[in-house]
Amino acid sequence: MHKPHRFIFALALLFIAQLSYASDDYKVGKHDKRDKYGPIATMPAKVKAECASCHMVYPVGLLVAKDWQRILSRLDKHYGTDASVSAQDLALIAPYFLNNASVRGDRHTSTTDLPRLTSTPWFERKHGKLPKGVYTHTTIKSASNCAACHTQAEKGSFAEREIVVPGYASRKW
Repeated sequence: MHKPHRFIFALALLFIAQLSYASDDYKVGKHDKRDKYGPIATMPAKVKAECASCHMVYPVGLLVAKDWQRILSRLDKHYGTDASVSAQDLALIAPYFLNNASVRGDRHTSTTDLPRLTSTPWFERKHGKLPKGVYTHTTIKSASNCAACHTQAEKGSFAEREIVVPGYASRKW
């Protein structure tokens, strides 16, 4: 199959997967174990295997479904790298992001062409008080490096009591 055909095929699978997993017990708010920004208990192993092989799995509830869909449809150009997955893997991964995305479009819609949770009104409100030099600290390096300050981010917890900002440990935010 040629590359354009693979892309169209992957998109078709993405839409089919979204429809097939839209049962009421899988939608936002129906989980027994849920952190504040998305379900942790229902995260498919394939999501952990594919996404967490390069970075932490970002809380699915921090972006709306259309932003996750844009990210998943461009995995071959995933923030400067090729993160392509097979059509079968995409069919396993996509429903988690699309069905558990934020329904708060006013807060969790990215303001950039390539969706970034760091460019949502929610992120800017929560992190806007930080000094400018925080993201250039040697152990942080980027606003997208959640785990640098949120010590339990990998477990899905972003509680304020667990925040330790390198270089600013004595300050309360």
